[in-house]
Amino acid sequence: MPLMIVAVLGLLYLRLQPLLNSFKKYSNPKAVMLPDSSPVETGQSASERLATPAYLSSSPVETGQSAPERPATPAYLKTKAEAKVSTGFFLQHKRTYSNPLKVGVDFTGGAASEAQRYGRIKITSAITDTGEPLEVLMVDSSPPSDAQASFEVIDHSDNFVTKQPRHPQDGFRLEITLSKPTKEFAQVGSLAGTVTLQTIDPNRILRIENIGSKLSDPGEVRLHHPKLDALGEVSLVIHAFARDTAEVRVKGKRLQDVDVRIGDAHSNILSSASSSLGEDTKNFAFSVNSLVNARLEIILGYESIEAPFDVKNIVIQK
Repeated sequence: MPLMIVAVLGLLYLRLQPLLNSFKKYSNPKAVMLPDSSPVETGQSASERLATPAYLSSSPVETGQSAPERPATPAYLKTKAEAKVSTGFFLQHKRTYSNPLKVGVDFTGGAASEAQRYGRIKITSAITDTGEPLEVLMVDSSPPSDAQASFEVIDHSDNFVTKQPRHPQDGFRLEITLSKPTKEFAQVGSLAGTVTLQTIDPNRILRIENIGSKLSDPGEVRLHHPKLDALGEVSLVIHAFARDTAEVRVKGKRLQDVDVRIGDAHSNILSSASSSLGEDTKNFAFSVNSLVNARLEIILGYESIEAPFDVKNIVIQK
């Protein structure tokens, strides 16, 4: 619920921005020029360090462009799956499916433990142990066609409803909804496909230490750096009506692979909610107590790994 409220506040602010600007005393944001030598670093704190294995593709990509289109060969990773029948109905393409089958596949270890995002999911085969085909209805919360083109950031924090993390700590979970055929079967005989994992490119992270020194009271400050200026406009905002929320606003072109993180004074990554307004604006809202000694990380690109999978004999839980 807090993340939903943050996202709603962010969207509400953008809609009311012209009105708010006429009342707030900081309508002309300050500009901060970041030194060329200090913000771009390759080291990370121990709790957030992502190793860069030799198998990752490392072709240079200009700022603002998407990740390389030729993913490297994946390293070893483990898969474990579980399945259960859901109660109720599922409606898609004007067809109703009763009691669909929910399959959760955990990818852990190797490249999965280092991934920041996953996506471009293609399910190539789904059959029962009797050879009956299973229709793919949803991949995570998206139709199969959308899942082939999008990415999701891996969040290891607890779900606010279940109070449990959705993803395993050393990887991520892929959830697939399948139609349940009328013919009885005991197992999903095979579930196969590919998923693209993305790790942060250490050469394309911009870090800003102690962002509380840039802005601590309600207001807006434009962040300047050659890499950010090439991307577009990046601003840090604290709203008078939501002082416990910090917003990073990115305006520019080719923002698909741009993400933002904030680590607090203890190097804990803060929970966030992101939203896109068209193709040229991304908002990242963070719940914060204080920005003193907090670190802002602007991720300008990823390295991609395409991982094939084929999970067999998935027992259906009763």
